Parts: sequence; structure tokens; C-alpha cells
Amino acid sequence: MFTHNVSVGKPRVLGRVVSQRMRSILVFVLGLVMGALSLAGCKNDPDDTGNLIGTWTSTYGDGYTITGTTVTYNAGAMGAEFSYVGTIRNTPNFANPYGVIIIEYTTTPTYYDYGPAPGYAQTNPHGPAGNFQGIYWEDLTTTSVKMAHTNAGEKTTLSSAITAFTLENGPTYVYSYASLSKN
Repeated sequence: MFTHNVSVGKPRVLGRVVSQRMRSILVFVLGLVMGALSLAGCKNDPDDTGNLIGTWTSTYGDGYTITGTTVTYNAGAMGAEFSYVGTIRNTPNFANPYGVIIIEYTTTPTYYDYGPAPGYAQTNPHGPAGNFQGIYWEDLTTTSVKMAHTNAGEKTTLSSAITAFTLENGPTYVYSYASLSKN
């Protein structure tokens, strides 16, 4: 009986050791597989980050080219006189799905007053009321974004632009957003 207990005990101990080693190996292999799967979804392509930097165009041909330091608005068929260029004066996070860029004009657009209906003729061309413009964006993905600049709501100083052009004040300065696609 003593030998029987010893022989039965050894396989159990050996079984526990093998089982414990197998569990450790299984957990290690499972960890490697999960790590590999989590890395498989990562991409190093900068165009695939959902970053606002780049060129964005609407179906009407107008759009924005955004670098880390400047914004160029091309008015498309409306003409070059409605286009503008500005230097970015705040520090927006271009990877956020929404935000505000504040620019200081380096090239200003032309605004017009309009006559009564039905002709709505352009009268009295004039420049913007201030040197600083707010550009809002929302719903940023890797291929699309909605953007709008303030409608004749320019500010004369950077501090007044920073105070005015906030996410909370967006409805005050933006009437509608244009849907844009990344080029």
C-alpha cells in the first residue's frame, strides 16, 4: 500500500508541474497573440490619423489648405477675391474631432454689400472688419470634415479673437458648415 501511494503521488505532482507550466506557456502565448492583434490595427501613415493638416475641398470646389502654421481658403468658383490666407495664431490640436483655428490675415478677402432682391447686386466692396478670423471644424475623420469660417465676425486683436472664437460661441459666428473631403 505504501508503494501504491507513492506511485500515485508522483504522477499527481508531475501532473501539477506540467499543468502549471502549460498554463504559464498558454498565458504567455495568449499575451503575444493579443499584443500582435492590437498592433495590427495601428497604422503609421500620417494621412490616416484623422489630422486636420492637409487640403480639404467641398463638392463646389472651395476649400482649405492647412499647414502647421498657415491656412489658405480658396473660394473656388466664387473667385480669388473671396479667398484669403492667414497665419495661425492659436495652438489648436489638429487631431481633435472638433476645434477652432484663429488666423491673422496675410491676404484678406473682399466682402460686398448686396442690393435688394431679385438681383442682389454686389455693391460697396470692402475688406474684413478686423485682422483675425476664426475657422471652426467638427466631425473630423481621416477622409472628411465639416468646416466654416466666421461670417464677417473678424476681430481687431488676437486677445479679442481668442475670447470670441470659442467652441461655445460657435453658433454666434457660424451659420452653416461645409462638408469637405481630404485631397
